[in-house]
Amino acid sequence: MCLARQSAQQFAYQLFSKATFTQLKGYSLMELSWMLLRQAGRGNYTAEMHLMRQNHQKRIQHAQRVLQQVMSDSSRLYWRCDPGRNEHVEGKTYARVTRLLQGFVENEINLNPDQNCRSSCPDYHDTRSSGCYQPEEEFCGQQPACKGRLYNCNTIESDISVCLSTNASSARRYEYITWDDTSPVCESTVRKPSSWSRLIFWRCHYCFCLCDEPGPNSDRFFNLRDSMSDFKQNKVVTGVRFVKRQRVFHLQLQQGELLPGGVIRNSSLEWLPVEEYNVTDVDIRDAYDYHTLSVDSRAMDLDEISVNTTDQVVTGFRFRVFKKHLNLEVRFSSFNFSTGRLIEPQTKSSWLGNQNSHLEGKRKRLILKESDLPTASELPSLPLSQDNQYMEFVSSSQLKDAAQNTFPFVDVQDVVPQQAVPLAGLGIYYKGRPGYGGFFAPKVVTYDLSKKLLDPRENL
Repeated sequence: MCLARQSAQQFAYQLFSKATFTQLKGYSLMELSWMLLRQAGRGNYTAEMHLMRQNHQKRIQHAQRVLQQVMSDSSRLYWRCDPGRNEHVEGKTYARVTRLLQGFVENEINLNPDQNCRSSCPDYHDTRSSGCYQPEEEFCGQQPACKGRLYNCNTIESDISVCLSTNASSARRYEYITWDDTSPVCESTVRKPSSWSRLIFWRCHYCFCLCDEPGPNSDRFFNLRDSMSDFKQNKVVTGVRFVKRQRVFHLQLQQGELLPGGVIRNSSLEWLPVEEYNVTDVDIRDAYDYHTLSVDSRAMDLDEISVNTTDQVVTGFRFRVFKKHLNLEVRFSSFNFSTGRLIEPQTKSSWLGNQNSHLEGKRKRLILKESDLPTASELPSLPLSQDNQYMEFVSSSQLKDAAQNTFPFVDVQDVVPQQAVPLAGLGIYYKGRPGYGGFFAPKVVTYDLSKKLLDPRENL
């Protein structure tokens, strides 16, 4: 899949097509030879030509039976493999949700409006920073404040060293946090917050919390608008990819013109521009145009939406929010295989999704814990999810990354099978390696090419 960039069924069919074409060329040359010999008066050769034609037809029919069996057992899934090692580039191969549940160091005295230290860090499950006690002396006066809510605070038991980010607009607050005396090179000043006593009786500890801070530095939006091919011009979806535009994640489609026999006109292939908008515009609405990830609504459903019939293809897709989960829906349109024309796509198309597993309680959570950057993995990602599962966006490892990143990342590579074919389904899945954050990515289901074997015009 990584080398050929097509589904297993596509690979089998194209291998068969090349072999059949080679046999046809050999057959044509042999028949031409018999014809030339007959014209040269060397004999009639009618029987030889008839026997050769029979043998050729037998070979083709046998090959078709073998191919039919192979194709029935071959997967029609295609997903995009990781780029080579050390070839991940943000914006080109992946994008990130930023500043959603990000690691934040705060003293417990600032976690309550009374500014006292009578409680402990784990008592603060959901709170806000109440200011900065003694900003000239304490760590809170040396770092940008968390202007959102703070969750799941825990006591920092040992001395730490914090390297603040040098870029105020960076997705990271800290370059690193170390819990021992060995510190990497820090381009800014290393801070060493430590607990202190107040009024003799109280010890004010530093806490490690998760800051949920919406704002200009937090990219956490997913487009909810429909994305549809130009079905009026008989164009269907042939590929898909995630893109991030103005801090909003979109699923972008590639389209191509559908021809007779399920063929795509290669010259018509194009990526449709996404509908870009700014979430701060007055005419753009949350929960209608886009979805905002939050601590209680940050799950992605992992499904494959496909059809088993050979007379429907994908002409669109969209995200919706169902039970606070991002859930994929796919638009299918019927078409005539012989003519290649879509059948009343404007009125007879339908949207399909997977909500039954929610209603039946069968959708299972896929959990990600204490993970490092997926781009740091020495091994390529593999699909680790199944249908009817979901996964939440979570923070990276506190020990490995100071919980500065939001995982999974989003794979933005093109998912376009080579050779272009209509699609019989789309899906969202999770890929990665144990111990690493992994990626959300789209996958496609290629059209079932076995129908071509049943069309006599396709049989050579």
